[in-house]
Order: sequence, then structure tokens, then C-alpha cells
Amino acid sequence: MKIMKLFSLLVLTISFTQCASMQFEKTPPFTIKGASYVNITGGMPGNNSTDVKIAFSSPKKVVFEKLYFMNKIIDVTIETKENSKYIIGRHYYSSGNTKYDLQLHDDPKKEYGNTTKKTEKKFPFELKENEAVLSYKETGKTKYFKIENIKKGKDVIMQ
Repeated sequence: MKIMKLFSLLVLTISFTQCASMQFEKTPPFTIKGASYVNITGGMPGNNSTDVKIAFSSPKKVVFEKLYFMNKIIDVTIETKENSKYIIGRHYYSSGNTKYDLQLHDDPKKEYGNTTKKTEKKFPFELKENEAVLSYKETGKTKYFKIENIKKGKDVIMQ
């Protein structure tokens, strides 16, 4: 019984230290000027995406890593247009024709390991629909900044 209490205490301690390491920065080395997203549908089959555009300024170079938005983890790039800098993230949605690597065989034992759906990483944040978390590197350490009030633009339907 004593071992069980000790184990429970250890698990609780580890979970608190992980939560503490995911705290949001209050004063990042950049300033967010505005953020918006649009849903894009059409053009070619399976060409559905959510595009996120975040205007920012920074006196020094910042290495942005990922954008956590709408339960998706999105790679980001930096674009400069008309003397303004933007963090751009684009998440493509599957058209429903996702193919899985199944090995079908007469012997059910040889089908071991087949799955019916892809496994996804657990989303590390609990966010509202108009919130995102931006990860960036500073002095070799990954830090997180929460962006609130992201505006939804008009949906784009391409033909």
C-alpha cells in the first residue's frame, strides 16, 4: 500500500511539472498586430484548407516553430508583404479518401497491427475556436505564446 501511495505521488508530481513547462509567455520577443483565418474549399478535389495569417513585428529575428489551432498542429512560415511580416499556417483537410496500410490475410493472426483509423497526437492545449498557441525558440528553449481573438474571414470557395 505504501508503494502505491508513493507511485501516485510521483505520477502527480510529474503531471504538475509538465503543466508548468507549458506555461504561456507574457512578454515574448515579438508583438502580434492582428490575426485572422479563412476556410478555403474547392479548386481541385481534396483541396480544403484552413489558412491562418498572423501579422507581427519584432526588433530581432524570431524562430517560429508550430501553430496550435482548432485541435491541429500546423507548421508555419514567415512571409513579408508591403513592409509587413506575417506568420502563415495552412492546414489541409483530407477529402475522406484516406488510405490505410492494411495487410489482409486468410490467417487473422497475420492481420495483427491493422487499425481502422490513423492515430493522431494528443492536442496539448485546451483552446477556444478563436484562440491559438504559437511556439517559438528563444535561447535554445521552446516557448509558447497564446493568441486570442483571431478573426474569422469569409470562407473562400474556389471553382
